[in-house]
Amino acid sequence: MRFAAANRLTAEIDYIKEGGERTTPEIEAYSLRRTQAGNIVLYAYDTQKPDHIRNYRTDRIRGARATARTFAPRYAIELTPGGLQPIAPTAGSGRRF
Repeated sequence: MRFAAANRLTAEIDYIKEGGERTTPEIEAYSLRRTQAGNIVLYAYDTQKPDHIRNYRTDRIRGARATARTFAPRYAIELTPGGLQPIAPTAGSGRRF
C-alpha cells in the first residue's frame, strides 16, 4: 500500500465488509488513522464511486496490490515509502482527512 501511495498508483484491496460481504474496490490510498475504539483505518478515495471517500479497517483487508493506473492526488498523501508509519488518531467521527 505504501508503494502504491508513494508512486501515485491506485491499489485494489480485498476487503470484507462488516456484514461479511467481500469486495475489491480500487482505491487511492492517503493515510492511516487510529479510531477512538483502537482500530486502525486506511483513509482512501474509492475510484469506482465518484466523490466517495472511505475508511477501511485494516483488520478487514485480506490483500492488496498496486495497479499500473496513476492518479493525481486529491489530498496530501501521508503514507511514506518506508520506515515506521506514525498513526495519528482520527479527528472525530466524520470521514474527513
